[in-house]
Amino acid sequence: MKRRLLAIGFLVVPAMVLGAQTERLTIRMIPSPNQTLHVRTRTDMTMTVTPDPAADAARSMPPVATSMVTNAEHTTTVGPTDAHGHYSARVLCDSVSYTVTINGKPGPVPADMADRLVGQVVTFSYDDQGKILKVDTEGGVDPNLAAALKQTLVSAFAAAPPITLSVGESVTVPAQVNIPTPMSAVMMSTSSETRYTLTSVTFDGADRIAHLAVASTNTVSQPIGSTDARPVGLDVRTVSEGKMDVNVDRGIVLHTETRTTIDGLIQSGSQTTVPPMRTHGTMTMSADLTK
Repeated sequence: MKRRLLAIGFLVVPAMVLGAQTERLTIRMIPSPNQTLHVRTRTDMTMTVTPDPAADAARSMPPVATSMVTNAEHTTTVGPTDAHGHYSARVLCDSVSYTVTINGKPGPVPADMADRLVGQVVTFSYDDQGKILKVDTEGGVDPNLAAALKQTLVSAFAAAPPITLSVGESVTVPAQVNIPTPMSAVMMSTSSETRYTLTSVTFDGADRIAHLAVASTNTVSQPIGSTDARPVGLDVRTVSEGKMDVNVDRGIVLHTETRTTIDGLIQSGSQTTVPPMRTHGTMTMSADLTK
């Protein structure tokens, strides 16, 4: 009898695993209602800015190498659905810290920078399909920054619907975002393309965990304007690769990590003495659900 049960087990378990690997999953990267999430993030960025070789030598500037490490913790409280299936997620910044170096020496960090972010709240409102309806800010966020933040987040998330994949399949999600520049009405045009590949599916109890490879490209452009409203021109391209683990049944990202390379040109208007600058850098980001 024991041998028969073992034989059945050897047949059933591989079948369950194979079924999980071939099942088409709809993966939503927004949290489902009625849960509280604690997330820790870390960002390491290095950036070198050098004069453009084609620039006027008379306006040449020495290279500047900057590195910055940011650690932050957030609490997301997801509420219940209403009669229409709509719900909200309230994201609170619990803590944040910065370390900056410039050309190998400690760099200045405004004393109140952390204080301005800790306690800030961003609330995302979703419809019954998980699409963002609006983004609200509170906690004394600068109105211009708040307007840029809301437009950016709404545009970005609205362009990333749930994705349906089986193991080995990929899908590419394009996005076009116009970002308001703080302190002005100028818009920066950002276009991106993100490719998600479902590499495997595992289980945490009854919950299905989707493991994804993620690759994306992003371009940011802002031509110099003829007025002081647009004093800086940008032409920046980023390329990213990473991975993501998503709890499909709870709609939460358990872990994500990406490495990004950044290359671009920054140009100032004719009224300034700052030469065109080339920028190159790398950025690694990670986020983990802590509980």
